[in-house]
Amino acid sequence: MKRALLAALLGATIVILAYPTVGWAVLMPLAWAPLLIVARDLTGRKRLIAGWVMGFVALAVLFRWIAFSLQELSGLPPAVGWTAVALFALWHGLWYGLFLWISEPVRRAGAALRPGLGLLAVPTAFAAVEWVCPTLFNLALGSALWELPPVSAIAALAGGQGLSFVCVAISALIAEVWCRRGEAQSTVSISRRLMPTAVALGVLFGFGFSWWAAHQTIEPRRVLKVGVLQINWTLQEKKRMTTKRRYELVGRLEERLSEIPPDTYDVLIASEGAYPLFWVVEEESNPRLAGLVQAMERIKRAVKDGPKTDLIIGGLRRPPQGAMRNAAVHIRPDGAIGGYYDKQVLMPFGEKIPGQDWFPALKGSVPALYNLYDQLKDEVEE
Repeated sequence: MKRALLAALLGATIVILAYPTVGWAVLMPLAWAPLLIVARDLTGRKRLIAGWVMGFVALAVLFRWIAFSLQELSGLPPAVGWTAVALFALWHGLWYGLFLWISEPVRRAGAALRPGLGLLAVPTAFAAVEWVCPTLFNLALGSALWELPPVSAIAALAGGQGLSFVCVAISALIAEVWCRRGEAQSTVSISRRLMPTAVALGVLFGFGFSWWAAHQTIEPRRVLKVGVLQINWTLQEKKRMTTKRRYELVGRLEERLSEIPPDTYDVLIASEGAYPLFWVVEEESNPRLAGLVQAMERIKRAVKDGPKTDLIIGGLRRPPQGAMRNAAVHIRPDGAIGGYYDKQVLMPFGEKIPGQDWFPALKGSVPALYNLYDQLKDEVEE
């Protein structure tokens, strides 16, 4: 078991290095090779544990920002933040364990049908587990390959799970060659085992490189000029935010928009939280919301008088009924609101208290989460 745990830690380290901030994406196809090599000598229970350890360690490191967010932005104690990270990594790491647990039975069953199907079944099983199992943040293993454009283009055909298939298929090939080293094998025997997986990889790589090359050589019909408006409020500003300060920050956003010359961009994108107040859309006339509406009109007018282009901007939306929503709002070149899209998966303790729909009293348990709502509620009631 010690050998399996070392392989799990090595695999987790490769996953961590492949993702930003290190970004050594080229390593990701090697991540599962150590565990797939040792898995052939492990019982199902030990495979489950080893895969779980790999997933837990990798995801706890990659998603450590959850602790920071809960501590700094929601005002929760550090112990709560790190407990949330541990629970997140335990849950999502379980899918790594589930894959390794079924990898050997799947490989043997496939090989019993036809020699090459066993090896091909391993990456197929991983892609299936990754696609079926529920996750809070959908981070496919192969998404690290976005830094390798000719390879990431495979996603145009097979999606994120297709990239994950590629990574695990290469690891499975490495494991097969390693475990068969020293055996007396004919060329025909080797080709029968490796060929189906190698052909699948060849087809995917061929498509990816062709798709990427086509986009490099074919003249586009139109090039969109996209401007990214990064309105970053400092951490101290976020933690010490008051209603008065929020209205002042609207002025900062308005000034930035007004400075952009007309017809410079086809579309502007402002990040999540760029608008520091509520968007009031689909709302009946309410004099108590006059301050919010006036602030919103300032931004709409700044778009109309300044860049004169479409703006997609993040912020909170205040619906007539129900809880506030994190939304992306579309403002057209004429300053009118074209629509909005509400965020569907809310971050636990950062945007929503788990269980609050069943136990409404929980809504006030994290003060920082509802400070903005309370501040604006008090203001409009005055």
